[in-house]
Amino acid sequence: MLGAVELGSGEYGRWALAPSVVVAIAATFLPVRGQWWLLGAASAAAAVPGPVVARAAGDGGELYAALFPAGLVLFAGWTVLGPLWAWDVASRLHAARRLSAELAVKDERLRFAGDLHDIQGHHLQVIALKSELAARLAEANPARAAGEMREVRRLAADALRETRELVQGLRRTTLEDEIANATRVLAAADIDARMDVAPAPAGLSTAGRHLLGLVVREATTNVLRHSRAARADVAYRVDGGRARLLVSNDGAAPPADRAGTGLSTLAERLEAAGGDLTWRHDGDRFEVAATLPVALP
Repeated sequence: MLGAVELGSGEYGRWALAPSVVVAIAATFLPVRGQWWLLGAASAAAAVPGPVVARAAGDGGELYAALFPAGLVLFAGWTVLGPLWAWDVASRLHAARRLSAELAVKDERLRFAGDLHDIQGHHLQVIALKSELAARLAEANPARAAGEMREVRRLAADALRETRELVQGLRRTTLEDEIANATRVLAAADIDARMDVAPAPAGLSTAGRHLLGLVVREATTNVLRHSRAARADVAYRVDGGRARLLVSNDGAAPPADRAGTGLSTLAERLEAAGGDLTWRHDGDRFEVAATLPVALP
């Protein structure tokens, strides 16, 4: 009504002031896509009455009468809806930050679960093996049985210490330590363990040595848990700027019996570090191969 009165009095620009405010307020009740459609339609409609009245009056102000009302509608819409759009963007950013924090927590939980699996799974498997051996030797060879139980006690203490270090964020195993441990553990299980290991290069980071150490530990645990191996081989080389680790054994169980999360979790961690982890079953042999990039001097 007010716009019609202004338009009739020759105010080709100001007549759209009240309608533009009404349109902007109405747009606040619509979704974002509807707001854009309403503003576009209203600005297009606002450009029509002014030129018609100006042409009828013959004062030559058609261009002003078309552009100013349309711009006024858009300006009013931006003034009213702009803060709402900014608030929506801020809310989305806040939600994205919260989701990012939740994902970081979940990633840390997965990492912690993987490390805990590596510690407890490996030590408990060796403890079970040595306890069974000590039980068999108790009558035939009490001295050796006592030695095996002392080893069980040491393994339990190591598991407790490493679990505490994991909780405190201090645990960091190394490739060299895990290869030495694999040699000792496999020999205790009467498995012929053969190591073909080159010295670790200076370019292999502490994190890389830690990851490869975890691969050796998981592969050793799988040899003890899922096979009747008589021989296991560990080979480590640096070739073409990549550290290459291969752990293989005979006497492997059928593939269906090898389901688990240990290798899958490690594969994700090596991939995130720029490497890869693969495993394959070939007859009675099982091979685990890992690679990581090495910063060459």
